[in-house]
Amino acid sequence: MLSIAVRSLSQVHLSLPPSLAVLFAATVLGAVAGRLAPRLRLPAGALVTPAISASLLPGPDIYRSLSAYTAGASGAGRQLLSALIVTVAIGAGIVLGNILGVQKGLREKQPPQEQ
Repeated sequence: MLSIAVRSLSQVHLSLPPSLAVLFAATVLGAVAGRLAPRLRLPAGALVTPAISASLLPGPDIYRSLSAYTAGASGAGRQLLSALIVTVAIGAGIVLGNILGVQKGLREKQPPQEQ
């Protein structure tokens, strides 16, 4: 639900293109998973995988673009490239968000430094 909400809001209210909206949603999802995973005693991947599969993967877009590409339709290469960019944005966003979420958690756990 979180990734769907973030992706939709960033496309509608921030007017981001689909690839950037997916990157933003994946980053938020990775950060939240990085923070919640230790508390729930789960690996972050257990929280991220269902969310990616349900709301971020461009499965139909890849299918349509591959079908159009093999049929020789004009503009199919551009559609395929766009779907692949979205897929790469998912991976990059999840990793970036996970790093940000874990680092924030580590900073909070460190005792204050004596001066």
